[in-house]
Amino acid sequence: PESLANEKEQDNRTDAVIKRLNLLFSGKAEILGRPKSLPVLKPVYSSGTSDRYPVTPEVDEIAESDYERLFKEGRLNRGKNTPCAILVNNIEQPNDRPTLYYQSTDYLTVRALRHSGEKPPVISASVFPFSIRKRKLLLHRRNERSATYPGCFHSFGGAYMPPTETATTGDGKSLLITMQRELIEETGLALHWQDDLPLLLIKEPETGFIQLAFVGVPVNDEEMQLQKPSWEGFITEVLFDQLETFILHRTDVLPALWVPTGLLLLLYWLGMGAPGCDAEERFDGKTARELFENIMKKLEQSEGAVLGHFLGSPNINLPASV
Repeated sequence: PESLANEKEQDNRTDAVIKRLNLLFSGKAEILGRPKSLPVLKPVYSSGTSDRYPVTPEVDEIAESDYERLFKEGRLNRGKNTPCAILVNNIEQPNDRPTLYYQSTDYLTVRALRHSGEKPPVISASVFPFSIRKRKLLLHRRNERSATYPGCFHSFGGAYMPPTETATTGDGKSLLITMQRELIEETGLALHWQDDLPLLLIKEPETGFIQLAFVGVPVNDEEMQLQKPSWEGFITEVLFDQLETFILHRTDVLPALWVPTGLLLLLYWLGMGAPGCDAEERFDGKTARELFENIMKKLEQSEGAVLGHFLGSPNINLPASV
């Protein structure tokens, strides 16, 4: 009975944190649910044996033109076009182990769809790692040429790569593989997710991304030494004791803003007591939940209007008109 009561209290606290964050980030980011295990990924075949997401000839033409332009600019190698997956089912109220039905597409087609006014729900995974001993977390400052939210702070991650004819394995059937692959690409870190750490399913309305977020993954000292930046952005280390200042006090020296889902994920981690950290951990003398309250009170001022000062623009880099 006592354990059940504690579990119910934890569920109530979690629901309250989610409700508060969803209200604050309305229209910018939304927590759809908190799966208790990794989602199931299933392709949907629309014609014969093809799971390809159907698009119009106009979209194909835009994608082809964009491909040639990016190749000439040296921003895309000939023949390289990363596969990705578009969600095709409704997951507004996911269960403990949701099934994500998808159809495959590619990076250039997603850009072309955005050019046509769509916001395709691309399936992705994200995480921010942290070091318990060094008492710091790692954030990603996106490249200024990133397709969405250029130059903004975010978690690490990227799009799920489904198996295709040209990439037969891709990320298999697991968003855990997506998270691990993206983290290696963006930081050089090889992380091992613990089954007891929480998951979130998050929607980014302004870009369409659907993210499975791994809520804080501890990194050991050996792994921290292996970190290295990539062309996709820069690794930013933030000490626990400087986290409040880092989030709330923007200066000319630190002009970058946040991707909404990145800031939401970080706040959720604090609101849940910083899962993965010791219960005695402090952030400049505050518990994680006390820090969460301090930051939320600031961001909730003027009915949440203050939040806008801390969020970047999606500024989606679209292909030029055909």
